[in-house]
Amino acid sequence: MDNNNEQNQSTYVQNDTGTTINTGTVLNEEKKDKKGFSIAALVLGIIAIVLSCVWYVSVPAGIVAIILGIIGINSSKKGLSVAGIVTGVIGIILTILLIVAVIALGIAALGSFGSELYNNLDDFQNTLNENIEDYGEDFEDQLNKTLDDYKDNFEINYNTNMDII
Repeated sequence: MDNNNEQNQSTYVQNDTGTTINTGTVLNEEKKDKKGFSIAALVLGIIAIVLSCVWYVSVPAGIVAIILGIIGINSSKKGLSVAGIVTGVIGIILTILLIVAVIALGIAALGSFGSELYNNLDDFQNTLNENIEDYGEDFEDQLNKTLDDYKDNFEINYNTNMDII
C-alpha cells in the first residue's frame, strides 16, 4: 500500500480454453478519510456557540456543524465529529434560549410601560374631573375665552407656495 491509500491488485481471468490471463493491474482506492468534515464541524460548532447572540449566523452554523459531523462520523477523527455535533446543538439551543429571553423581557417591559401609561392617563382624567368640578360650568367658558384670546397669536397664513408664515 502506498501513501495515496491505493492498493495494487492484479486481476486474473480464465478464458474458454482454460488458460489464466492477467488482465492488468487495477488500483483499488480505499475509502477516503473524511477528517476535514470533522474539523469543519467542530469549527462551525464553536462559531455557533460563540455567536449565539447573532441568530442569523449561529443557527446556520450549528445546522451545518451537525450535518458535517454526521458526514465525518466514520472518519479517523470520530471524536472531532462528535464534538462538532455537540457544539452545533449547544449553539442552536443557546440561540433559542436567548431569543426566548429577549422576547420575555420585551413583553415584561411593554407590560410595565402600558400599566404606567394607564395609571398616568387615569391620574390625568381624575385631575381634569376635579378641575371641572372646582370651576363648574365656568371652567368651560374660561377655557373657550382663553382659546379665543390666543388664537390670533397662532394665525396661519398660506401663500401661493404653501409655505407657512
